[in-house]
Formats: sequence, C-alpha cells, structure tokens
Amino acid sequence: MELGGGGNSQDAICMGGMDGSYDDTAKTEEYNGTAWSSGGDVSIVRIEFVGRGNSTDAIVMGGLDTNDYQPTLETEKYNGTTWSSGPNLASKRQRPAGGGNSSNGICMGGHLMDENQEQSYLVSTEELNGTAWGAGGDLGTEVYHTVSGGNSSDAFCTGDLEDFITTQEYNGTAWGTGGNLGVGREGAAGGGNSTDAICTAGMIWSPYGATKKTEVYNGTAWANGGDLLTGRYQLAGGGSSSNAICMGGLNSQGITVLSATEVYSEGSSAIVIPVFMSQYIRRWN
Repeated sequence: MELGGGGNSQDAICMGGMDGSYDDTAKTEEYNGTAWSSGGDVSIVRIEFVGRGNSTDAIVMGGLDTNDYQPTLETEKYNGTTWSSGPNLASKRQRPAGGGNSSNGICMGGHLMDENQEQSYLVSTEELNGTAWGAGGDLGTEVYHTVSGGNSSDAFCTGDLEDFITTQEYNGTAWGTGGNLGVGREGAAGGGNSTDAICTAGMIWSPYGATKKTEVYNGTAWANGGDLLTGRYQLAGGGSSSNAICMGGLNSQGITVLSATEVYSEGSSAIVIPVFMSQYIRRWN
C-alpha cells in the first residue's frame, strides 16, 4: 500500500510503500507482461511519494523519508537495474501528483504538514529535463493523493480537494480544466496523458468503501470502463484507456494489504496467472 508504480499491462514497475506487515519497504518489482521479479531497492525508503515510469526507466519524487518522517526534496531514477540520486525538487511535497520518467518528468501539487500538524497545499508544478527541475505553470486548484500521468509537455491530474472530480490538463506551459470524473474518489490509480487516460479504484463516500469502478478519458470527457475484480485504494498503477495495470493497495475494509495485480486491455477476457510477487494477476475489461 502507499506504493509508487507505472507502466502498462506488458511492462510495469512498482516500488516502495508498505508491505503486508505494514512495514516500510525499499523493494522494487518489475513486470514483463507475465510475471513479477525483483529489481533494485530504492536508496531512500519513503511513503506519500509519487513514483512513475516502467521497468527500465522510472523515477520517484518527494514524499516522507522514513528515516525521520520528514518531507524530502530528493528524487531517484531507475535504469532497469539500480536506483541512483536524481536532481532535487525545488519544493518538498507529500502525496504529490506526477508522471514521466528519469529524463522527462513532472511533479505537481501535494501538501505539507508543519510541526503543529497544520497542513498547507501546493499548486506549483515542476518539470524535469533529465538534469534539473524547473518551474512550470501553477495548477488551477490544489490536488494531492490523486491520479495523474504524462510528462513535462503533456500531463493530467484528476481529483482535487473540493469535489474529487475535477480534471486538469497541462500543455507544457499552463493548466486548463478538462472533463469531470463521474465518480469522485481518493487514493485511486491510473495513468495516461491529457488526451488518453484511465482512473480506477479508490475510496468513495457514498456508499462508503473502496470502489471497483474504472473510467477512461478521451481528452474531453470521462466514460465508464470495465470494473476491477477487487475494489481497493492506496494502490499504484499506470497505462492508458486501452492498456493499463494496477497493483497492491488496501482492501475495501482498509485492513488487508493486497498483493493482487490486475491488467486492462480492450477486448480482453478475464484470466488468472500465477506470478512471483502477486498471489495472482487478473485481467479486467
């Protein structure tokens, strides 16, 4: 749970977060379309971060360093074998949104909690060119713990602090408003960009619990996609409206940390495949 991840149903990665014993973990796992295998451990064990990319090119950004549970500016990049230090963010962020990889990334929003346990929310955006982070356009509304994807020139995020349905699109310079989600949710997973995206799972409030609902985005409007087999939240995922993956998370009761992975593709049928990391892989459509 609270892990990072990205990719699609043929090539994916997940890293960090908490394991089934609620212990913080540095583990990375890579998916090749059939099975999970171990990758290199992250250097900084962190939670409340964003991690994106695939099994050969990934990035982690922001969050809390579990050595002292303080927000960190540090990023790490993955080359398919090992993690190494990346350029520091300009702003510390907990639960930011983001996307991209080690050479073309984006990180936006999030929140910070001070020593008095008071929260402030960020609207700033940072863009990565592979060497350094630079300032991008500000979000129109604050976001954290939300679904996002893309890169420094084409990105999206959906769900905000007001109604959890607002979508924002980025063109490399400025953020604009896109179509609203049909079902507001928090702690969901997804990926894509401003013209082709997916959002699945998450916690909803009426009726209260983890949802199985999936929505797909065409750059203008969200539409219903196929339901997940297992409702969950605080999971990771990635992909697009026609090729996606989600993994891990908490079950609907918020008690059990899941190892199940589900993959999504148009026109697919449900299958169950034994794998290394997961108890099973499921295909939903």
